[in-house]
Amino acid sequence: GRREPGAGCAGSSLIGGVVLSPCVLFLGDILGLQDRNGVILDSPPLAAAIAYDPVLAGLQMIASTADKTLLPREGVRGFPHWGEWQESDGSLAAATLGPLCGSALAHPPSLKEALEACPAVFAAEGEGLTPGNLAVARPPSACVHTLALPPGGQDVALKTALLVALCAAGTPLLSLDDAARFARFVGGVTRLRRRWADLLLPAAFGQGARSVRWHGAAPGSEPDWDGSAALAGLPEAGFLAMAVVGPGGAPALYLAVNASDVEVTATPPAPPARHPWRRAVDTGLGPPEDAMASAPPRHPFPTYTLQPKAGLLLVADFDASSAW
Repeated sequence: GRREPGAGCAGSSLIGGVVLSPCVLFLGDILGLQDRNGVILDSPPLAAAIAYDPVLAGLQMIASTADKTLLPREGVRGFPHWGEWQESDGSLAAATLGPLCGSALAHPPSLKEALEACPAVFAAEGEGLTPGNLAVARPPSACVHTLALPPGGQDVALKTALLVALCAAGTPLLSLDDAARFARFVGGVTRLRRRWADLLLPAAFGQGARSVRWHGAAPGSEPDWDGSAALAGLPEAGFLAMAVVGPGGAPALYLAVNASDVEVTATPPAPPARHPWRRAVDTGLGPPEDAMASAPPRHPFPTYTLQPKAGLLLVADFDASSAW
């Protein structure tokens, strides 16, 4: 029988082409996206045949298209997928590497979109004007976050980009060299990703999948959605935090990114009663404190100061007796 769309890949991490379940990577440019007259096809026959091939039914099929102008509808719905294809997406890399490692200004709406696995592309399209092979929903795991770290970047910024990729909804794709360079850090965050998969990796888009609240640095504030803080030159403009609600309706996981050039002091939301925050990851710290998948220390204070370009992951201690 055929697999369910995206089955077997919700918690997978692709590192250097090696995936936790069988995988085939196809370059979209050679999958016949145009007819002999150069017309871009909504339903390329070769891509459709591969999507429903019984021999490939148990594999993860990932499309990677370098030239987005070859995609139908100018790429707004991605690669023709029939609910079967996963797709390499560069949104997370653009939203993180530019502000963290380059001179680009942080853009919180773009980072939010990437952390949610780009629902505009991968969630169901309900207007009824799009062919079924493009309108049907794919799970968040179909969004493959391709991340290649730039050479010469600062370790703090590079680890923050890795943290975001490994904690975002979707499937991270890292190069073998990057994974080897930060092997201990990637291994630690991957263990945290698996332990908190129910909060980090929703199985579907839409209401009921999980509850997320977005925060700025100041108490009760939101990220700089409209860019007003950036125009004013405030360091808080580069700060974005995501709190995922756990059992009981209180935040159980807090992921924060400080893409500014100065340290920022943030006020995380209150954790569940009798379950204090634990500092699982702080990329501004040196090893081994930067990623502590085993027995992360408690953080009983109301604020947390993030170094420039640093990322933070706080988790609530729901079961103090469980093995970290």
